[in-house]
Amino acid sequence: GTTTLEETYVMQSDDKERLVSYKSIVRESFAKKESVFFCVPDKEHLAYVKEHLEKGIETYTFALHNDMQSRTLCSMWKDILYKRHPVLLIGTGMFLSIPRADIKTIIVDKEGSGHYKMFFRPFIDMRIFAQHFARRQNAKLIFGDLFLRPETIWKQTENLYTPLSSFQ
Repeated sequence: GTTTLEETYVMQSDDKERLVSYKSIVRESFAKKESVFFCVPDKEHLAYVKEHLEKGIETYTFALHNDMQSRTLCSMWKDILYKRHPVLLIGTGMFLSIPRADIKTIIVDKEGSGHYKMFFRPFIDMRIFAQHFARRQNAKLIFGDLFLRPETIWKQTENLYTPLSSFQ
């Protein structure tokens, strides 16, 4: 089946509260033998998220960013592909291309960040890319931030996006 917009969720709360919810989402996903891609706008947020989410699942958590040496990235990419167990991938949008069919939840955190927009060709907005990718993967998409963008809030009021309060 094709993924519909109803499978796009939003969570507007502080970092601490969101991370608690994300942690349980990762746990639930792993229990269903599904991987999670956690999309971050920048390296600073990546480090923060990794520190809070990897406890107890370090072996299955991978943090990917643009400044990695290609050798490191290549060996990590192989690890990600060969792990039988579901994985938690934390990375910037360009790493959404990792070919794991079991990614069934995509979290775009700090959704209001300007860093999701590329300032060079092809000028992609990774939030929009994540939506298309989620549909292709037949995955749930979650947008989270302390303050969501006005267009995201509008889509929620139009019932195109579902608030994630049901997880709490």
